[in-house]
Amino acid sequence: TATTFVLQDMTYLCISASDSSSQNLLQHFKECIKFIHECRLGGGGCLVHCLAGISRSTTILVAYLMTVTELGWEGCLAATKAVRSYVSPNFGFQQQ
Repeated sequence: TATTFVLQDMTYLCISASDSSSQNLLQHFKECIKFIHECRLGGGGCLVHCLAGISRSTTILVAYLMTVTELGWEGCLAATKAVRSYVSPNFGFQQQ
């Protein structure tokens, strides 16, 4: 059984998604993008993470960046890689 640590005065959004090319991550984009944007508009930060920090969280972050900038998938992924060089969304997520 995994232990979940919850910090007071923090707002959480947890989604269930496997790191599989067949996982429909697109279904979570709208909710995640709204959550991240509300955090930023409120003057706070937002930690986007998954187990390995390579595929799922990267895909959510890139979807957000594409929404709030004029950059496309490749530009947003490149900007993300500039900060965290080993990100690598799986092929199925890239197609979404």
